[in-house]
Amino acid sequence: MPNPTAPIVDDFNRTDTDSITDDARWTKDPARNRSGSIFNNALTDLLTPDWFTVGSFYNMTAFSGNVEVAMTRTDLVDEIAEPDGWDVWTGLYAKMSELSSTGTSDGYAVRLNMNGASTSYTWQLYRVDNGVFTAIGSSASRTFPRLHELFLEAKNDASGTLTVYDNGTQVIQTTDSTYKAQSGYTGFRFLHQAPWRASPTPRWGTPYFDNFKAGNPIVAGENRRRHPMRPRMFRP
Repeated sequence: MPNPTAPIVDDFNRTDTDSITDDARWTKDPARNRSGSIFNNALTDLLTPDWFTVGSFYNMTAFSGNVEVAMTRTDLVDEIAEPDGWDVWTGLYAKMSELSSTGTSDGYAVRLNMNGASTSYTWQLYRVDNGVFTAIGSSASRTFPRLHELFLEAKNDASGTLTVYDNGTQVIQTTDSTYKAQSGYTGFRFLHQAPWRASPTPRWGTPYFDNFKAGNPIVAGENRRRHPMRPRMFRP
């Protein structure tokens, strides 16, 4: 099964903080309410109000050529039907042209989308044109496991192949040459409810993530140091 070979650029193993942008490697996505937090050596969000969007860009490198971006969702709470019927999602960015404004940015984004009052989900792939998201691919409905590696591969090949993997299984593949040669930034985004509570009504909890990977794929035979992937599972 295909897995990303790009290195882990942030394993989130550090002191708890309300904002991930306390680390200079990250820039808040200006289109989101929050930047993300660090808690128990994981990426999450510590603010409690319902329905906050969270997102940040890894700002150290605008990657060119073939680009991989991946992140592991590690929360232990069983995914149950969201009782209000709302959609909850997690996503990744690749080859995004701007850090300061997604309203003028171009690139690609993928979203893992929980489908309202069910435990199924689908993937959606988008081209972003001047901040406008246009769907260019989607997956069939799948059953939500507890542990995900979300993986988007954007190639600078003849046709601009874009591939989405779910735990190593290909779920979307399409082509779009618009930004295939563009250098751009990677990042994450997600929408969450308030922290998990069991009563009076079971509600969605804030997700937890580990091991953000980004960059160019490592070619077989390269002697390049990599950090081991250490998925951890949490109960918020």
